[in-house]
Amino acid sequence: MPMHACSDGTVHNFDNYMNIRAVDMLPAIQADSVNAVFTQELGVVIGETQLEDFLSQIS
Repeated sequence: MPMHACSDGTVHNFDNYMNIRAVDMLPAIQADSVNAVFTQELGVVIGETQLEDFLSQIS
């Protein structure tokens, strides 16, 4: 995963998330999807109606 530094020295991997598209939206929120967002620093595309379900699974 390439990391980039901003002019203020902040390191980010924003490029990894820029390529996420709406067609990549998850059909259903599952515990492994939520876990991957935090443990593997993955992005996820969810629908507006899935947001509450996604947030309720964060422990």
